[in-house]
Amino acid sequence: MNLILGDLNLDYEKRRENSYQHRRIYDEWLEAITAFNLIQIVKEPTWERIYNNNVRTSILDHVYVDDMSAVETITVEKQPISDHSLVCVTSIGKEKRTKFSEIEYQCWRHYSQQRLKEELKKIDFHTVSIGTAQQICNKLDHELGKVVDLLTPIVCKTVRNDRFEPSFITAEKKKLKNLHKKAKKKKCPFLMKKCRTLERKIKRALYNSKKEKIRNEANLGPNNLWKAVKIAQEKTQASYPDEMQDFNGQKLKTNQEKADAFAKTFAKKTEEVVSEVKIKENKVYNGKRKIFQSHEEDWLTKELVEKTLKELKPKRCFGFDRVPLVFLKDGASELSEVVIKLMFLIKKKTLNNKKLQEYCLFLKKETKKKQKTTVQSVTFAQ
Repeated sequence: MNLILGDLNLDYEKRRENSYQHRRIYDEWLEAITAFNLIQIVKEPTWERIYNNNVRTSILDHVYVDDMSAVETITVEKQPISDHSLVCVTSIGKEKRTKFSEIEYQCWRHYSQQRLKEELKKIDFHTVSIGTAQQICNKLDHELGKVVDLLTPIVCKTVRNDRFEPSFITAEKKKLKNLHKKAKKKKCPFLMKKCRTLERKIKRALYNSKKEKIRNEANLGPNNLWKAVKIAQEKTQASYPDEMQDFNGQKLKTNQEKADAFAKTFAKKTEEVVSEVKIKENKVYNGKRKIFQSHEEDWLTKELVEKTLKELKPKRCFGFDRVPLVFLKDGASELSEVVIKLMFLIKKKTLNNKKLQEYCLFLKKETKKKQKTTVQSVTFAQ
């Protein structure tokens, strides 16, 4: 917001009068403020004096702004010690942005599979595997959490708030600068070719970064972009009808009625599916064969658990336990023993619960054949 204020000694009330002695000066002033789209916001008299028993008033104090929305209040208060009134303007100021700020991130600079195995070997897994399933899970999370904090600690980093380009582009530019110096010093055509390749890579990364920033600021997701494309191509957009009907033929107009009808239909279909499924007592199906006794544990082996952990994707993401998947994958051989003990306790507790036997389904991961679970979708008449 641009702001101009002061005691100009030009009466705003007489700006259009031909008899005003400063009319010519005022016309030049009006021409100047109009060119910059400035607006006078003081409308009350700011000067008052008694002359020959007559009260004279004028608007000599001016306040000009180019954005009316930035002005919150404006008040004119008379003063006993002066013939000029006090003009108070309250503006809605913008929050001051700091140039730098601190961010926290997980540092993976010193992580390696070898260091992870060395730290896991220091843990007494025999002590960890003593107790109930919940106690073992809590102790295992605690021990793995200490390893995570040691190998991948949370560190603070100072970054610029006004920086447009991401940090990896800045690192690539620094790498390019050093490569240029090295290429000029050695006069190596191979290094110059490598510099040009790196320049093209940085250029593409900058373009993608700017495009993503614009999309985020405009709140344009992939669905909205495709919707805009279809509108430009004059394709009809599929939408839900304003009126819907249930199975009884009753019209549903409000969103509450549609939600209630859907909930009733879904509950009815769920009851039908449950009534059709018949499970014999004390028998649980685990996806391949039926388990009659809780001691039948031959299918759950240490080799299978270790193989399953090693097949995990090496991702650095983590959940509430703060243990990334790559920790479980790289430390599979050390963690498999305590994990299989935990799984045995959970399975034993589940098999001893008759109520859970009717609803729990044990899924076994197969190497060649993947099991697929399909969910029957429910549609109700419109």
